[in-house]
Amino acid sequence: RYATLDDVYSIVRLIAKTAGMIPLRVYKVKDQKKFLQYQHAIKTFDYTSQSLVKKLLLKSQALEEVDTNDELQMLLDNPNSLYTKSEFLEGIYTSRLITGNSYIYKPTLEEGVNRGKTTEMWILPPAFTNPVITQTFPKQITQYQLRLFGIVNIAKDDVMHSRYYNPQFTIMGDELIGLSPLQPLHRTAERSRAENDFMVRGFQNAGAQGIVNFEDIDPNGAAESLGKMKNEFHAEGSDTINARKRLFYAGKTSYTQIGLGPVDMAVIESQKITFKKLCNAYGVSDILFNNGEASTESNVKEMVKRLYTNAALPEVYAYRDMLNKEVVPAYGANYFVDCDITGITELQEDMKQLAEVFSSLPIMNPNLILEAFNYGKSEDPLMNQYYIKSGYQAIEDVAGIPDLENPSKDYNA
Repeated sequence: RYATLDDVYSIVRLIAKTAGMIPLRVYKVKDQKKFLQYQHAIKTFDYTSQSLVKKLLLKSQALEEVDTNDELQMLLDNPNSLYTKSEFLEGIYTSRLITGNSYIYKPTLEEGVNRGKTTEMWILPPAFTNPVITQTFPKQITQYQLRLFGIVNIAKDDVMHSRYYNPQFTIMGDELIGLSPLQPLHRTAERSRAENDFMVRGFQNAGAQGIVNFEDIDPNGAAESLGKMKNEFHAEGSDTINARKRLFYAGKTSYTQIGLGPVDMAVIESQKITFKKLCNAYGVSDILFNNGEASTESNVKEMVKRLYTNAALPEVYAYRDMLNKEVVPAYGANYFVDCDITGITELQEDMKQLAEVFSSLPIMNPNLILEAFNYGKSEDPLMNQYYIKSGYQAIEDVAGIPDLENPSKDYNA
């Protein structure tokens, strides 16, 4: 359905491209206590502005970014020799958005000091990848099979599998295979297909819209030329070049309508409703797809922000969590992969709130602020100290404030 329905393609591609532009960075833990708090915060799946600000603050306190030539960072930036980073990420997100599953083949080193580390990552086609599931409760995945040009068995530990929750528990273990969003949207998708087909046929066979007939003129044996008249009608009335054309035949003048346009059939309005349903299922607004009727500068900006918080970021977080669970441990206990949202223009309002949080604190740490805004940590040791903001004094040190109970008391004595 994805490859043949333009509406589904448009929605999925927007989310996947948006998610693919959000960078993934490798960090090292510098404060274990703050890191535990940050881990708890990111597991809440709360994408409100207030929550994002809190997460950014905790992240700056808990983590520090590694160098770009770090081997784990290089793996994320260059997953394999065939795909670029952006192509790879778009493929991962697209697979999950369409099928409910993303499978990534990640062969690991079995010997030496780098034992267990991932050498490269490849996207497995969900349509041809099947988990082998036990028949005992609770069901487990024992391995994966790639059914393409034969059957290839792949060890469970060599595959990362991210999926949407599937409530369909069966004896075959369908609950361990993600539920495609297009499955509950089956009828809506078919409706969209039917509407598109109708519009295409309407354009291709638009032809004449009606016939003008002169009934008071004797056709003089026109009935004998019925076959010829049919051919002439087809020649002059079919194809888009004759759309809304009126045909004239001998006889008393009258007019007969022979076709209804898309507007008369309410197809255009029906398409709008169908598209809204598809957008709702994927958590995006139809305003983002050239819907001029409801578009204003303010609500377009808000809908773009929701595109990130409701659709794109959850996909990135799912991939991040999968990496931290199945790839990162081999590189060290203090490694952590996270996404960097500080460069997302649409979330700059959240950065403004973060700045307001820092400005309201009675103490400040320059390096903490620099890292929170992704400007990098300063090597100056003075930038790593805590400073008390000026303007605070004990009341006893302030002259000229009378004590209402003891007016004669001298605070300077």
